[in-house]
Amino acid sequence: MNPEVPTVELVGVSLTYAGPPVVAALHDVDLRLRRNEYVAVVGPSGSGKSTLLNILGLLDRPTGGTFRLSGIDVSTLPEADRAALRGERIGFVFQSFHLLEHRTAVENLLVATLYRPTKVGRADRVARAEQVLTRVGMRERMYARPAQLSGGERQRVAIARALMNAPDLLLCDEPTGNLDSVNAAKVLALIDEVHQAGQTVVVITHDPVVAARAERRIAITDGSVTESG
Repeated sequence: MNPEVPTVELVGVSLTYAGPPVVAALHDVDLRLRRNEYVAVVGPSGSGKSTLLNILGLLDRPTGGTFRLSGIDVSTLPEADRAALRGERIGFVFQSFHLLEHRTAVENLLVATLYRPTKVGRADRVARAEQVLTRVGMRERMYARPAQLSGGERQRVAIARALMNAPDLLLCDEPTGNLDSVNAAKVLALIDEVHQAGQTVVVITHDPVVAARAERRIAITDGSVTESG
């Protein structure tokens, strides 16, 4: 991958819901994220943070403008191609973890590999899952189920799942929202480590403490994006 090609490039991106009533969720957004950049997106409820996250994650399609992911124009790709790119190039970390309760940590990571266009053998996938779980400090707990894990451990598994396919872009939606201060600090330190290892990271947050850890802060108000430091 050419390091000069940005991970994310939005040019004049808008998203309008037809309604009724018509809702303009994003307005003419220009945004460029370099490879290995750590960005926090901040703004009040209803400002457009989740809309931007959904566009970056290829969950929603903009109604105007152009979106390039690692140099690929994804704005008009067929849904099947968008789904393949999503599974291969984007990792998601959610506030509510979204782990499968009846699966072990390793098995939760294996689910992420189902969306890759190229399949590898189960033994290799298990070895990869164990390697990534060890990386996030879950070596001793990798065969536990979510009900046996603390909130901080669950989020570590969720981060490991997001990293399973070595994505170009890691999207974190309020990643410490359900954690106490001690576990929140540990998870934020892990996200710092992921970024320092070369990952492009976008964190959606309302917490100024979380936002302060990023290299760059982007504010959204009423669907419009501005730099905030």
